[in-house]
Order: sequence, then structure tokens, then C-alpha cells
Amino acid sequence: MATDENALMNQITSEFNQERSRKCDIGINGTYYVESELAELHRKGDNQKDRHGSDLALTVTAPDFKKTAFFQFKISSNGVARIEKGQITDAKVVKEVYERAFLFSVDRSNGLIRLESLDKLDVAFGREATKGFSIAKWKGLAQWLVDWLRCVEGKPTRADDPKPVEGLLKRFSLEPRRIAPFTKWELPPEYLPSRAWLDMSIEPKEK
Repeated sequence: MATDENALMNQITSEFNQERSRKCDIGINGTYYVESELAELHRKGDNQKDRHGSDLALTVTAPDFKKTAFFQFKISSNGVARIEKGQITDAKVVKEVYERAFLFSVDRSNGLIRLESLDKLDVAFGREATKGFSIAKWKGLAQWLVDWLRCVEGKPTRADDPKPVEGLLKRFSLEPRRIAPFTKWELPPEYLPSRAWLDMSIEPKEK
């Protein structure tokens, strides 16, 4: 498996970037198309010292449903994930990102995947700059995904949301010369909501 978080990020995004045909039973009647697009988000300027709210943003859009999660990847060792306080601080730059942010841990020894919200981890921090967390009681990927789709985990995007995070991600995914002024967001010049964005849409096939 990947040996550090950057390698893990590259491995996951490379997998998402593969073109392949899939037929999946997702528990619904009828025929649906699933389309996905992976975008690396662009810097606003020439400053190379960027702050990232997350490593990967995932958006799922379906009829009457839109939701985004922000993941920070971490390789744990022997069931313990060590987290820097600064990672949580960077996610807090935008409230709408932070309340949808999760730590995505992969254990080095057995490949075990566990997830926990940054909000819950932040509560456990004291004054220390780094802290080790046991991932034993965190949710596995399958359980987390079910709870996320049921809105037990994370916040959905509503039709009347004045500041949808998907709009923020879309602006950063465009070529820099096409980015419009950020009238609804107060952001530091070096900030990006995520390093990459996976945008997935589920649409029924027209009869």
C-alpha cells in the first residue's frame, strides 16, 4: 500500500481517473447513469504555500439529493492515527467545509479503513500540536457511507442554501483566468477547499 499520505492521495485519485465500464446494483429500480469527473483544484495566485481544507472533496448528486464530503487522508500504524492540530485548523477556514470534513484513515499493517469527523477529533484535542487517536471505534467505510447517504453523517446541500460548497469547488476547478470574484466567501489568498474534487452524478435513463 502507499507509504505516506501524498502517495495515498495519488493512488486514490489515479484509481478514480481510470476509465472503465461498471454495472452495479445500488438497490433502486430502473436504469440510472452514473457519471464522474475528477478535477485538480487550481491556486488563486502564484503563492506556492497553499493551505488546503482537505485532500479530496466528494460530491454525489442524484434526484432530490446533493451532498459533499471533504476527506483528509491519514496512514495509521497499529491502529493509531496521528493528527496535526493544523490540519483541523485549515479545515476550519470555511465553516461549510469543516462541518462536512472527515479523517479517512488507512492502517499501514492491514489496510483497514476507518473514518471519523474532524469535529469530533477537534473536541478531543488539548494544547498539543499533534495527537494520536485509536481508530478501533471509528466507522468502517461501508457503515460510514450508509450513514452519510442517510444524512446521519455530514450535512446535505439544500436547494435554498445561500453558500453551497459545490459552487466554491466549481470556481476553483475552472482555469484561473475564468474564476469570478468570490463575493460570497471570505477566503485567505493561499486557501483551497481541497486538493482535488470528485464530482459524481446519478441520473435516471430517459425512456
